[in-house]
Amino acid sequence: MRLGLAVNQCDTRVSAESLAKAMISLLDYGVWTFTKIEGLVVILDCQCVTTMQVPRLVRLLEHIATGLNQHKPEKLHRLFFVDLPAAMRWPLQAARPLLHADIRPKVHVCSLHDSALPFDLEAIPAS
Repeated sequence: MRLGLAVNQCDTRVSAESLAKAMISLLDYGVWTFTKIEGLVVILDCQCVTTMQVPRLVRLLEHIATGLNQHKPEKLHRLFFVDLPAAMRWPLQAARPLLHADIRPKVHVCSLHDSALPFDLEAIPAS
């Protein structure tokens, strides 16, 4: 999910919450539709997020964390935050203890060129 581009489109708190709900719905769809999968890999591309957007992103991450905790946390294989702004790293670390015990070790922060990513994000169109 191109989180950075999506957050740029959120101009109000309500739109950020709507975006979070849409993302959780998409994750939920993946979990329930592909019930035979070994694990779901979620990549949240945070490029383009500015420091001024951090409050919106914090609310968005709160909704995502709540959704992941409530909806089949054992199905999540990995959750990657790609190019997460430095100002967002401490809220993510603060939220980590609130995550389900099965999810905590699955959350990773990395760069766009990190070898831990399962595929090359630059090969995927941004739109």
